[in-house]
Amino acid sequence: MFLKILLFLSPLLFSSPLLSKLEKPFPRDNFRRIKEISPQQTILKIFKTVFKDPQRAQPGSRAIAALQYGITQGDNLLRQQIAMMMKQENILADPEKNIINLHGFSEMRTILGQLFINPGDIVLYQSNSDLSERELRPFHFLGAKTIGFDFNKYLDRLEGQLKEGKVKIIYLLSDTLEGNPITLENKKLLYAIAKNYNVVIVEDASSRPKVKEKSIPLKSLDEYNRVVYLGELSYLLGEGLRLGYLLAPAEILKQIEIAKQGLTLHPNALTQVIFSEFLEHNLQLNPGLFDPAHFSGAVETFSEAEIKTLLSSKGKNMWPSEIRRILKFTQKKNIISFAGGIPAPELFPFDALVEILQNLTPQEWEEALKSAPLRGLPRLQNAIGTWLSRRGILTKFENILVTDGSQQGLDLLGRMIGEYGAKAKIITNLPTYLGALTAFMPYLSNGKEQIIHQELEKELASEEGLKKLEDFIQERKIRYGEEIFLYLTPTFGNPDGKIMPLEQRQKILSLAQRWKIKIIEDDPYGEVAWYAGYPGRRIPSLRSLDKEGETVIYLTSNSKVFSPGLRIGYVVGPEHIIARLTQIKEQTVGETDSLSQMLVAKFIENGGMDNHVQNVIIPEYKKRAETMYAVLNRHLRELDSQIEFTQPLGGLFIWVKLPEKIDTEILLQELAEKGIKLNGETVRVAFVPGHPFNLDPTKLRNYLRLNFSMNAPEVIEKGIVALAEAIKEKLR
Repeated sequence: MFLKILLFLSPLLFSSPLLSKLEKPFPRDNFRRIKEISPQQTILKIFKTVFKDPQRAQPGSRAIAALQYGITQGDNLLRQQIAMMMKQENILADPEKNIINLHGFSEMRTILGQLFINPGDIVLYQSNSDLSERELRPFHFLGAKTIGFDFNKYLDRLEGQLKEGKVKIIYLLSDTLEGNPITLENKKLLYAIAKNYNVVIVEDASSRPKVKEKSIPLKSLDEYNRVVYLGELSYLLGEGLRLGYLLAPAEILKQIEIAKQGLTLHPNALTQVIFSEFLEHNLQLNPGLFDPAHFSGAVETFSEAEIKTLLSSKGKNMWPSEIRRILKFTQKKNIISFAGGIPAPELFPFDALVEILQNLTPQEWEEALKSAPLRGLPRLQNAIGTWLSRRGILTKFENILVTDGSQQGLDLLGRMIGEYGAKAKIITNLPTYLGALTAFMPYLSNGKEQIIHQELEKELASEEGLKKLEDFIQERKIRYGEEIFLYLTPTFGNPDGKIMPLEQRQKILSLAQRWKIKIIEDDPYGEVAWYAGYPGRRIPSLRSLDKEGETVIYLTSNSKVFSPGLRIGYVVGPEHIIARLTQIKEQTVGETDSLSQMLVAKFIENGGMDNHVQNVIIPEYKKRAETMYAVLNRHLRELDSQIEFTQPLGGLFIWVKLPEKIDTEILLQELAEKGIKLNGETVRVAFVPGHPFNLDPTKLRNYLRLNFSMNAPEVIEKGIVALAEAIKEKLR
């Protein structure tokens, strides 16, 4: 009935000034001429421009933007350029509210499915089009039923499908290679029907760059901002450089950003800068010309309440990253930040990257610009295998999976653990890495109930504590039949910066082997070590102690010792675990950026990685850590006997315990916002409060985490003195 009324009223409903203005033929394809541009020469030129810049180590430089951690939503300049591109297609989108950069179409579909699809829900997709089972895999993986629908022939039957309430997403293509896009009139009707039934419309522009005669995209008719639009930039320079963009209503974009935080933290920063430079210099999309006033388009009609009714159980179970919130909060001028867990940007090996790229062979360029195998480029797997073997971890091809940073490894493990349903339990330390909690939470059917915090340091320090832990595991395994996983960061863990002694490592490994439970060993900081307390340079990892190789799943990355912007991490584990994680990766986010893999592989092969870690990273971080520890000793020890802090022997952090009457969240807000007077100057300082590092917000309120890698010694001293003065005021 609704459709019949709509057909009658359609001339009136779709005659608004906005729609009349937007219904213009799509402009001539301005990307056609890039086919003559050599990707190799273009990328090399960009590298030289960005990384040879004399101001490359200054805050805000494009060189740092290419190699450092980025914001979850993606590079600001690139989002502005995408907004300018979209305007050429009569699509208005606010870069701050409506655009996010993502890995590619697979990741975009995975995130949308995760947000909106419960098992048994329906995705109606455009039949007789370029869509295949491969494109729909992320929806199938989440238990969706996908039904092909001809929106040109059978639109009158759509209302019957929607009335059942199981259709969550209508998925269509803006253009098709088959030459049979949805007609403009049917796009209008489809839009009105979906709006009436509160269904998410997803418009996929994957075929658009390859089509000569482009149709008018539905997004350009999106008067009420209800269409989610997916585009990709990879075709400009090669499939190996994976990067897409997603346009969405503001409330949906907020949820997408939360999902992205748990998935891979942020898009590949290097790839974003490459495409941004390309768009500016080859297509004259200069962000300096960007005027926000020209990109505010449709009225936002999705309310927060409406979004909540659309969210799936996984979508509702997502846990926003408190640290990402705090990092945004601290991105203000004139603030000394000890909040980030990030490497010092002035130490990045800028020249080494240019040299690597200059010396790539034609065959290596071909590998770097085409899609990589799911498990990673073979040469990177070989390089990381050699790298790890020197650290006592013996691997073969079947034991290694390359990921988009360690965060993706955690996400894949969370999905795998979730397959055990309510019987899965994760035991982790108190405190524990926040990124692991955000990665695991969406996939646990009972959420927080399935993550159990234990004070493992205390329990492993005595036979009585060890027996208590083993009794607990025994009961869970035998009485309840639970599948237990131990998540540990034993080497300079985040946030506490501590190192688990060898004896405790042997105990926890032995316990896990007895009860056939898996240990997830997260080790992003192990390379950054300067202690000399163990023969042979370092305490061995749990994975190297696991001689059979069947108990420990090991995660590491290059983020802390090379570049977090490249998003290259690794999972090393039992062959059957790696095989399952590879399957999950294939069904969700797909391949990892090939160019980044090639750069990391070459950096390891030519000895650059070892040299950089031993001769650049460790000496400088040691100096900064010792400065922070000395200043803390001078200014905090005397304030209160309850104040404790760890002595850094590696890693990036010092963990501080304050008297219980001090709430470090309040302390942060006051010190970062108002600051404190120090020698006539107002000094503002940021850090991370302790409470995000566990699931109970009432715990760890009197703890804080300090990062020492990001600031020079003189800045560290000034910031810690200011922190000590603020604490002193609280204790008066």
